[in-house]
Amino acid sequence: MFHLMLVVVFFSWGRTYRQRLFPISLCINALAVNLVKSEASREEDRIRILNSICGNDNLNVSPPAYHDKYNKVDATLRGKFAVTSYRRMLESGVNMKQIRKALLEAPLAHLEVDFSGCNEFQGEALEFMKSLPESVKELDLSYGKVGFKSSHEFADGLRRLSKLESLKLTLFSNKELRCVNRLGEEIGHLDQLHELYLNFDTCGGITEVFSLAASLVTMSHIKKLNLFFVC
Repeated sequence: MFHLMLVVVFFSWGRTYRQRLFPISLCINALAVNLVKSEASREEDRIRILNSICGNDNLNVSPPAYHDKYNKVDATLRGKFAVTSYRRMLESGVNMKQIRKALLEAPLAHLEVDFSGCNEFQGEALEFMKSLPESVKELDLSYGKVGFKSSHEFADGLRRLSKLESLKLTLFSNKELRCVNRLGEEIGHLDQLHELYLNFDTCGGITEVFSLAASLVTMSHIKKLNLFFVC
């Protein structure tokens, strides 16, 4: 059972160094959060929260046992927990199946994750991409110093995010990165994208960029473009 106040506390621990302080058991339990079954310091607070979620004018009546809005809020909370604890759980070596599921089912519009310097992420990047919810409109990913050699390792499946309007991808210090053609191919299918930021700072080994260049030339819907290629 979760104390409802835990939701507020957990969201304040959004940065990597603070994530590492969170117990793995708490991260795992958070992925199964259920508002109806949660506890509050006072029962009347729990009742009012549930009534507020389902839109009841009278916050003091007994709330319905089931409601579609409960499911949406639960999915959103689980997704927020998944985003916040993804790196922590990956680096701890736990089974990632539950956290991927929570992320995929979350109705999130904005998503920001930092995997910079996370060696374990090189083998997890494609699973992470598969787990991103299709509802995402703004995506901010930091993949610096991961050790990628080709964009095949992290970009496959990006085109699935058909609602994406803004993409920020930071790949600094992936010094063995040679080919970004697949990234270009995937971006070329994002018809709603109007803002793109790509940072290849200190990725001096990149030699294959044709598909990326070709996609950018044809994407007239891009309104804001920032590219950084610094050796």
